Amino acid sequence: MLNVYFGGTLYQDLRLTSSQIKHLQSPTPQEVPTHHISVEKESSLGFLPENYMVNSFHHQVIKDLGQGLQAIAHGNDGLVEAIENKEKHVLAVQWHPECTW
Repeated sequence: MLNVYFGGTLYQDLRLTSSQIKHLQSPTPQEVPTHHISVEKESSLGFLPENYMVNSFHHQVIKDLGQGLQAIAHGNDGLVEAIENKEKHVLAVQWHPECTW
């Protein structure tokens, strides 16, 4: 939603997009990490370990970044998993960290 607020666009439903987009929609419990992400080291999430594991149970994903946003984490499939705008103190992730504690 933050990406759209900043003027970005979404793939509305990954199941209905091009077959070239292969993003794991896991049938596992929400608290189980299912895929790796790569994080930009100079970002607000730079403290995370390389190839951090996250859960995945979303059907929308960023297509075009909104104004002033930076993609700071990507899945192995290249899709954006986290964004930030340091000037406005905005950080958003696609996964649900609250489910992994």
